[in-house]
Amino acid sequence: MTQQLFAIRNEKRRTIERFPTYAEAERAASRRCRSLRVSVPVYRNRTHLATVYPGADKGLLVFLTTAGSRII
Repeated sequence: MTQQLFAIRNEKRRTIERFPTYAEAERAASRRCRSLRVSVPVYRNRTHLATVYPGADKGLLVFLTTAGSRII
């Protein structure tokens, strides 16, 4: 099993990048959201475009979407 439990995925749920900590994944997701030039603010631990949810392999994932956040 990988030590990088956090991932940023695209809208097709394909992994773009993996990270060992939530903080690193969140920073990368925030940068990615800003690069999309979306006018929605991204807040620490409660983001609109980067949502954390449990994945199928019991790791946490940062799911990046431009459609808005969904808490699952």
